[in-house]
Amino acid sequence: MIKILITEFLNQEALKNLHQDFNITYRSESWSDKDYLEKEIHNFDGIIVRNKTKLDKFLLEKALKLKFIGRLGVGLDNIDTEYCKDNNIFVQPATGMNADSVAEYVINSSLTLLKKTTIVNAQTQNGKWPRTTISTMEISGKTLGLIGFGNISKKVLKLANAFDVSTITFDPYVSLEETNSHNVRKVSLEEILNLADIISIHVPLNNETKYMFNNESFIKMKKKTNNY
Repeated sequence: MIKILITEFLNQEALKNLHQDFNITYRSESWSDKDYLEKEIHNFDGIIVRNKTKLDKFLLEKALKLKFIGRLGVGLDNIDTEYCKDNNIFVQPATGMNADSVAEYVINSSLTLLKKTTIVNAQTQNGKWPRTTISTMEISGKTLGLIGFGNISKKVLKLANAFDVSTITFDPYVSLEETNSHNVRKVSLEEILNLADIISIHVPLNNETKYMFNNESFIKMKKKTNNY
């Protein structure tokens, strides 16, 4: 029977289902036990991880039987995907599983920051009533900049449209026809920095994107002055 190691937390119902078809070793804290992973990973045909388990080349070289890596999430920066590609190890992220939650988080965070909810709440709890001392803004009429125009960005766009925002996007891998079909204007990265009131980033972490945002990027961003 195929042997699978699970190194981080997994829902018990899902774990029960896996046990029906596979020989499962479930050690939810083994991601932090480097000695265990180095000694035992050669015994497994597959491994299921979240973001804490570091599957680098040094460890993967010891995984002589490994054919499959399941990632409970979408980021792959904790996995040496180039090594996997060169050694026929299939890597499967949980693409799309948390897309709705991420999109809702983007809208919630945008509203919270524009309304300065955290600051207002803290002052109110301290007995103040900052109706005139803290300036807040509405999301309506703002320009939303989406960096990356994949599945999550499209869900953010759908929610944002309810607030009457103008949306622009930067994604060199998406065609002008596709962005036009969603009534989104495709622009350069520099234009997003200059024009967007809100910037939401939805790109994988890789060598191309790792330093996309630095001090120079923040200097170029659109400035908004207010009294707080």
